[in-house]
Amino acid sequence: MKKQHNISTVIMLLAGALTVLCGLLKGAALLSILETLLDVLIIFLIVGRIVEWIISKMNASAEEAARQAEEEARRAAAEKEAAENGELLEEQAEEPGEEQQA
Repeated sequence: MKKQHNISTVIMLLAGALTVLCGLLKGAALLSILETLLDVLIIFLIVGRIVEWIISKMNASAEEAARQAEEEARRAAAEKEAAENGELLEEQAEEPGEEQQA
């Protein structure tokens, strides 16, 4: 979860840096740049949090799917092993019976 928490911070910092650079290149007043910067940081904080939420939901569903696939693989392996053990037991049970009849 901490990895996703850094996403909103990075998005905010990039947006803020671009805002300041654009303001400086245009020759805008410092107070105007700061007001715009505050607005941009708030907007992109919200955008970053939404992106974090979406990514965490996707990761949670992917982890759940992986967990289910692993569980199904374990069940299939256990069933295969049980079937193989059952066949071996049946073969062993049939052999003594055939010897007794002969």
